[in-house]
Amino acid sequence: MQKINILIKKPLLKFQKLPKFKKIIVVVLIVIIVIVLQQYFANTDKNGYVLEKAKMSSITESVSETGNIIATGRTDIYSPSTGIIEEVKINNGEVVEKGQELFKVKSTATIQEQQAAYATYLTAKTTLDAALAGAHDLRSDMYTKWKTFRDMATSSNYENDDDTPRNDERLAAEFQSSQDDWLAAEAGYKDQQAVINQAQASINSTWLLYQATQNATVLAQSDGTVSNLSIGAGDNVKAYTGPASIVKPVLAIVNFSKYTVRLSINEADIYKVKPGHDVILQIDAFKNKNYQGTVERVDDIGTDENSVIKYNVYIEIKNPDERLKFGMTIDADITTNKLGNALTVPNSSIKPYQNRKAVRVVNPQTKQIDYIPVEIGIKGDKDTQIIKGISEGQEVVTSLKNEQIERKGMFGF
Repeated sequence: MQKINILIKKPLLKFQKLPKFKKIIVVVLIVIIVIVLQQYFANTDKNGYVLEKAKMSSITESVSETGNIIATGRTDIYSPSTGIIEEVKINNGEVVEKGQELFKVKSTATIQEQQAAYATYLTAKTTLDAALAGAHDLRSDMYTKWKTFRDMATSSNYENDDDTPRNDERLAAEFQSSQDDWLAAEAGYKDQQAVINQAQASINSTWLLYQATQNATVLAQSDGTVSNLSIGAGDNVKAYTGPASIVKPVLAIVNFSKYTVRLSINEADIYKVKPGHDVILQIDAFKNKNYQGTVERVDDIGTDENSVIKYNVYIEIKNPDERLKFGMTIDADITTNKLGNALTVPNSSIKPYQNRKAVRVVNPQTKQIDYIPVEIGIKGDKDTQIIKGISEGQEVVTSLKNEQIERKGMFGF
């Protein structure tokens, strides 16, 4: 007993020595803890069930994902020539119009390199001309053999009066040979189209290589704002010579009037997302700022990302400001459905039952758990809509003390 008195007296003595404001804080904390404990244990009956009543409330269903701000109105500008920047006529952040001069490049190619590049281009042009001429001959031959075959196929020897084919007669060598001649001519003409395409690709690439040896004045290809300008007078640049080139753009012309967010949504959630849905957007660096957005479009065809099929969703930011930068990571909460007066229960109370969904209730006679099948609607962050199965005020089990499920602590976390 004496030990107990000592254990009690020591804290009391320490409490009495505290300043007045600290005593108040301690008392308030004790009161809060007592209230929380009362509420916690009030929701838990003697059998260890945590109960909550089904209630009418508003519920919001949302899909959350992280994406990036992309520049949808961006035109990358490359140098068409390998050489030295002679003059830059624009600055970063400057608004330009289509056709406006941006910069000049003086080629560093020798006369011999220019002549060699031009000769290669002329060779490619000759090859293309020959391929086109060959296509004319092959097409003429195809039509001639088609007419010969058609005349034979529609003759009385190989076709009945009712225009149906005489299949037995068409097995004759004469008929088969004519048909094969036409099919071979058709295949030859189609193959020539591939030759033409290859020759056209060659002439395009050799022309770019020739242009890379020439002085150039580069013009804006669209209206917009100059961004990411990476050159100055006297800088060396390399020419962009096609899709296989690893050369980076020297600047970009961007339409800053529109900011678009691109998200990748998985196949389990994409069916919920529709154009016109409202979106709340947040960037970690701007803690106290929410941006408003609207879903503009949703891809119909998914892409494989590490064996997971995802669909791109594009969101327009409605209230952009000067802090936003293209490429920034941004969190999006898409509101896919919202109800103002729905019957709801906590998400944790919904359980699988006989290939359906159910809630658990305490049987008043047996004090044991019974399952009641329910039809559910939309699901929010905390609650799920109940369409059919239980009524308002009915108590459902949200968790059991011996159940290995997520459960709120005393302070609601």
